[in-house]
Amino acid sequence: MQVLQLTVNGIINGSSYALLAVGFGLILQVTGRFHIAYTITYALAGYTASRLTTDYGASFWVALIVGMLVATVVGVLIEAYIYWPLGPRAGNFALLAIFTAALGLLTVGQGALGLILINSGTAQISGFNIAPEQIGQVFFINLDVYTVIISWALIVIVALVLGRTRLGRMVRAVRSNLTMSVAVGASPRMIYLVIFGIGSALGGVGGVLTSTKAAVASDSGQGAILYALTIAFLAGTFASVIRIAFVGLGLGILESLANLWVSPVWDPVIIYGLLLVYAALKPFDVVSKFRRPTLRSASASASEMAS
Repeated sequence: MQVLQLTVNGIINGSSYALLAVGFGLILQVTGRFHIAYTITYALAGYTASRLTTDYGASFWVALIVGMLVATVVGVLIEAYIYWPLGPRAGNFALLAIFTAALGLLTVGQGALGLILINSGTAQISGFNIAPEQIGQVFFINLDVYTVIISWALIVIVALVLGRTRLGRMVRAVRSNLTMSVAVGASPRMIYLVIFGIGSALGGVGGVLTSTKAAVASDSGQGAILYALTIAFLAGTFASVIRIAFVGLGLGILESLANLWVSPVWDPVIIYGLLLVYAALKPFDVVSKFRRPTLRSASASASEMAS
């Protein structure tokens, strides 16, 4: 019976990991941005939802949608006004420059949110009546059911949009070969903005759902985003949305079942150990995830081909 309980726990946690991993993985795959500031949009969505429900009496579902929209807008603005302009100016050092900018955003964002939380007190998300549920000898809460359903519904929607629409074809073109995508008329900048919007929206939903179980903190999602990073690498450079999601689900179940033999405090060691082993066995695949030509080089190549 313990195995069944741990498996259910793993499915719940794995669904949350899957949602974040799809959002973070899309940004990583398509743009090559090591967007560790993803944690900020995650936490900001939870904080927005807490303020709306506690200060303005908004319903939980309205707060969830608004929190998602705030995360989306902030993510798009980061790409539009920080990462994108920085890339061409940094030239061959674009990867390092953008990573440094993301690290700066993470540090400043967490510090600012921490100060706000100190002044405003605890940031709880109200409006959702959390109640215990039981099936046989398996226990969970009703929010867990919503988390699993919402996470997989969004994952399937994103998979369908990217797999069966013109937008999806353009995303695949930019991800596969930025230079050629410019040559055939795609707009890398627009695709980057769209991907940052989608990825940030998924993170925002995850932030609100997770923060509903506990108070919002300035470092909310920091551990989860590292799990998402691990999942994105393990899934592979050109993994589909569904593959990323199932790797996240599997990792959640593995993490939970590992508690049969080791203490939960060792969970991060197990997860990050998998990332370390992957990086050691496939170092070139790790590096290739960040090798994206800049718009300047892509546009130059496109001009040469046209002439």
